[in-house]
Amino acid sequence: MENSVHPESYGADAFGVYGTFDVSSAANLDLFAIHNRDNAADKTAQTTLGTRLFGAASGFTYRGEFNLQTGERAGSDVSAYLFGARVGKTFNEGRTQFTLWYDYLSGDADPTDDEVEVFDTLFATNHKFYGFADLFLNIPVHTGGLGLQDMAVKATHRLSETVNIGADFHRFTSAQEAADGSLLGHEVDVSLGYRFAPSLRVSAGFSQVWAEDNLINLGRAGGDVSYGYIMMDALF
Repeated sequence: MENSVHPESYGADAFGVYGTFDVSSAANLDLFAIHNRDNAADKTAQTTLGTRLFGAASGFTYRGEFNLQTGERAGSDVSAYLFGARVGKTFNEGRTQFTLWYDYLSGDADPTDDEVEVFDTLFATNHKFYGFADLFLNIPVHTGGLGLQDMAVKATHRLSETVNIGADFHRFTSAQEAADGSLLGHEVDVSLGYRFAPSLRVSAGFSQVWAEDNLINLGRAGGDVSYGYIMMDALF
């Protein structure tokens, strides 16, 4: 029986190039480009161009990045962007570190027009960046196309050679106004890690989310959320 599905109507692929350059003895510059194409449904062929500068100066560590997305997504033109900045400082002979963090992922002010302005994080590990309660694993879906702003303070402290603790505070807002403003909620993550051996580590943590109506309306929470975990990592 002849296959009625056209070869061009399905399948996906991604191509990328990434380079790191020494700007100085204490700073590096990353440049990259990713082109992803998906024919499974509506036509998507978009390109993400990015740059990231990171290094250390005057006792601080820093990182700044900017990504631009263009091309076509689900049959519409894409014009979206992301920018972020982080500054960190280490104290107590390297045992304690504080980091100030800000990320902005553009949202779509008018989803009914023929231009998509919401940034797509593609294949990102958003759990690592936007809170351990995993409210925003799939952007733009989990923000309803409104984009995301994450203002955070992160701290880690090494109690000993084998034990460390961490605490993060996030304030989440949408990049575009929602029905009740832009505030989505606040999240606090606390974690404790113990390394039994170089290849074996046990971690435990607790997260508390104070959800605003906008986050509830997006279907990401039914109210305030409490979340805990215990896990073991083994390296081979």
